[in-house]
Amino acid sequence: MKFVSLPIASVLMMASLVPSLGHGTNAAYAQDPSEWRAPGPAGKSKPVKQEKAQTLAASAPEGATPAPAAPAQRVYRIGTGDKLKVTIYNNEKLSGDYPVGGDGKIGLPMLGRVAVGGLTLDEVSTLLIGRLADGYFLNPNVTVDMAEYRPVYILGEVQKPGQYPYAEGMTVYRLVAQAGGYSYRANRKKMDVRPDNAPNSEPRHISDDALVQPGDTVIVRQRYF
Repeated sequence: MKFVSLPIASVLMMASLVPSLGHGTNAAYAQDPSEWRAPGPAGKSKPVKQEKAQTLAASAPEGATPAPAAPAQRVYRIGTGDKLKVTIYNNEKLSGDYPVGGDGKIGLPMLGRVAVGGLTLDEVSTLLIGRLADGYFLNPNVTVDMAEYRPVYILGEVQKPGQYPYAEGMTVYRLVAQAGGYSYRANRKKMDVRPDNAPNSEPRHISDDALVQPGDTVIVRQRYF
């Protein structure tokens, strides 16, 4: 057998034509770092999972703003015609329902007339605790709730204008229903309300699905042909 000797230069030239290891079509990592892939089954490749923080950041829409806060609820102020339920712990004789008079006061045993008009329930509770702790009780525990709201009024073009008991969530439509419905001359698109806390103010326009508050006066205007 004869051996063929090749020049060293030819051997080096042939070696340079062999593809480099790890740079074929099934390589685990592509040359472009943005296309890096992890090896999958049967020699296939699959994308590498991104970090959780990156995924969350990418899913957030551009220019997203936090959800607006819920509007603050209207604070109820006690007034003439309301009735308060006062509970004094371990003292049933002083506990009970007390109406708010025309002077904005309630009458309590031992304490006499106490001004509560314009206050909130929490403020009345704090006031009574302070008064009872001043020579009457040691660390009195007092809670104040609404026993009955002051009435609402409806005037103008309804069947039975007048005073009606207030119920939570009452709308103008419900108040009109209690008053026997609209008269045939009623202008249902022109109704006004005068708030109880501003009796001398100009009435403001409302719709029949608007909420009324205790003490409000609703006025249904007349239509003209």
